[in-house]
Amino acid sequence: MNIENNIIYSDIAFNEHKTFWEKHIEKCTDLQVFSKSDIDPQLIVLFSQSFELDESAASFILKVCKNENITIYIYMLTVYNILMYKYRGASIIAVGSPFYNNTAQKENTNSILPIVSEINPNDAFKQLLNQIKVNVLSAYNYQDFPVLNVLKKNRVDSYADLLDTVISINDIHLNASFSGIPLNINIAVNENKITVNFTEQQAIGIDVKKMAEHFCCLINSTVNNLNAAISELEYITKDEQQTILKSFNKSRKTFDTKKTILDLFREQVISNPDAIAVRDGSAEISFKELDQLSDRVAAILIRDYSVKQGDAITLMMDKGKSMCIAILGIFKTKATYVPLDVNWPSKRLKFIIEDCASKLTVVDNNSYQKVQEFGVKTCNVQGNYEVNPF
Repeated sequence: MNIENNIIYSDIAFNEHKTFWEKHIEKCTDLQVFSKSDIDPQLIVLFSQSFELDESAASFILKVCKNENITIYIYMLTVYNILMYKYRGASIIAVGSPFYNNTAQKENTNSILPIVSEINPNDAFKQLLNQIKVNVLSAYNYQDFPVLNVLKKNRVDSYADLLDTVISINDIHLNASFSGIPLNINIAVNENKITVNFTEQQAIGIDVKKMAEHFCCLINSTVNNLNAAISELEYITKDEQQTILKSFNKSRKTFDTKKTILDLFREQVISNPDAIAVRDGSAEISFKELDQLSDRVAAILIRDYSVKQGDAITLMMDKGKSMCIAILGIFKTKATYVPLDVNWPSKRLKFIIEDCASKLTVVDNNSYQKVQEFGVKTCNVQGNYEVNPF
């Protein structure tokens, strides 16, 4: 026989209860919780808001609960678990569930039971619904065992160290004050109406009003969507969606139309000379270095190939730092470059070179041999600027 908090267990029952809670709590290593302010002994309510689900959502949930043999409480607990997963990105979520208010209630037992669930974003909402149903029923099956004793053996002194939220439902759960738990969510069902109340009793470093809105949106996202993957369920509001899609994507920038690409590049050389301009694998080139290297290319083109303003220069190079240097070098001669791809058919390459009356084809080490078959004048810029510094 074993006695825990005035409850008498047989050895088998004691070990069974104890093992269940040890395994249940074991999952909570490194559990993420909201940051909390110092506990106010008077439990002053910082924020409280109630919202009623719209008629279609409430009707759907009531129907699902009846067909799937689950309670509204389990449905709401599942939604909240998903919301916390999306907020935190952590797969293990623990939520407080009050002691079941039955006639066999004993003294000195738990006021709160930690319901620990594991979220797989690829699972369907319906799968998680049934998983949490099992978790809740199992926890209530062992609700008389003093869970705090197990918590303390895991160096958790109180529920407040493990939980930041308690979810309860009217007329079913023990009506008690949950000291130290900052966020209380209460669900009330009246005929076909479902009302949810969020009460913040400690500052948790998050906008609880916005959280309530997200909770409501996530509930609506599950309506007629039981088989949707958890990752597909949306919780952000329509206004937030518009902000993300429109405001955050306002990437347009007005440039002075009188300025050339070279003008804009030179502004960066002056204002951010040491900033990285080109990153090619492990190689990096600053704006200052890019300016100097492209100056070398321009000097080669003008001095050795008589390139001048208006000339068409075909460019066949691999994408990378050498191509960037070559393009800027051609710009600095005031010539025009025509891009070619070494993988294009030879007939097409030859046609473009002839059609644009190319004065010169700028190549790199990789494309040099390819161009030789066309019998055109070439300049291996890569070899020139790397081997012959000016």
